[in-house]
Parts: sequence; C-alpha cells; structure tokens
Amino acid sequence: MQHYIDLSKWTKCAEGAQREIYQSPDDPDVLVKVIKARGRGERGARKSSRRLQWLRRFRRFGAYMTFRREIDEYLEQARKVNSDEIFDLPIPRILGLTHTSNGLGLLVERIANRDGTLSPTLSQLIFSGRLTANHMQLVDQFFDRCRDSHIVLMDINPGNFVITDRSGCEEIFCIDGTGEKQFFKIYASSRFLNNVRLKFAREKLLKKIARHVRVAQERQRAEQNAQPAAYPAPN
Repeated sequence: MQHYIDLSKWTKCAEGAQREIYQSPDDPDVLVKVIKARGRGERGARKSSRRLQWLRRFRRFGAYMTFRREIDEYLEQARKVNSDEIFDLPIPRILGLTHTSNGLGLLVERIANRDGTLSPTLSQLIFSGRLTANHMQLVDQFFDRCRDSHIVLMDINPGNFVITDRSGCEEIFCIDGTGEKQFFKIYASSRFLNNVRLKFAREKLLKKIARHVRVAQERQRAEQNAQPAAYPAPN
C-alpha cells in the first residue's frame, strides 16, 4: 500500500473549481482527488473568502468535508452489496485515502470507456457538439437508478457527470458531488424526501444542460461570423 504520492509523477487529467484529479502512472484505473491549495489552509483547515463563513474554518474535517461526504455515501451504498455481487452503481468506487505532495488525497476508481480513454463529461460532449438525444434519455435512467438505490446527490453540474460505454452500452456516472450536505441527514434518512430532491435535481441538471447548449451554439455562430468570407477565385 502506497502511503505517500508525489504528484509530480502523476498526470493531471481534470480539475474543477475546488479540486484537481491526477491519474496513476502505474495503474491507469486509479485516480486521486486533491483539494487545490487556495482552498486549504494550515493543517487542512478550510479557507473561505466569505467573511460571514469564517466559522467554517474551524469545523471538523476542514477543507476535506467533501471527502467525508463522498466516503459516507459510498459506505452507505457499498454496505448493501453482498460479497458475491458486482458493485453496479452509477458512482465510482472509493479506494481509500493517501497523503500526497498536495495534501490529503482521495483515491477513486477511474471511469473510462472500453478503448481506455477517460469518459467525457456532459459538458465536454455539449461543447464538442457530441451530445445526442440518447444521452438525454440516459439522464432519466441515471436518476431512476439513484431513486432505486437511495443515492444522495448534492452538487448538480454537467461537469460532474460522465458518459461511459465500459459495460458495452452507454450509461451515466456521477463522478463528483455525492453525499449529504445538511447537518441533519434528512435526505440520507428519508427515501421520500430524497426522491423529491432528486426530482428537482434532474430538472436543475436539464436546465444547466440547456444553458450549456445555448452557450455552445452562440460560440459556434461567433466563430463562423469571425471567419473571413470566401471569395470566388479569379479567372
């Protein structure tokens, strides 16, 4: 078991507003998530730019509260799987915690396509013009699976969902933003309330997808208008 990772030897494959994700050079199916330096203070305390939220700096788990939420949700789902069953849920497996050159890291399963490439996010599909009607149907199937398994989602963003064909057919995975944010675990405790929240989460995701599509179309039109007009060749 590796207890320390020098991330200069790993490949950064993605990043968000708060975290960076690196891929193992020895095992391509293993990723590590780390908190960006601007989000963590001394001894892993949370840095906050909002004056009214300065008390958050002193709360338990500090900058790593998101790790705790993901671990809690994974543990809740994994405990339901018998030893002879396949872990068949639309979230990555969590492999453990490790210390890295960029602070504490969360080791997770890499969600990839059958050809070995990293599965694209919904955002990437939209801005590359590859989003299809079938992908929108997969969104509904994903939320059906979340309702069936009582999976709690908190951060609804097209960049947190990927499309993979690793099982032979396309499906959606949520690679970030799982777990309960509320102090009182109302959604984790109540399947009914979580189903209500999932309904609103689906609507929120669809609205964000539609907004991303409009932005992508506007960019495409702007690029087309910026191209010089084609003139016929002289005789």
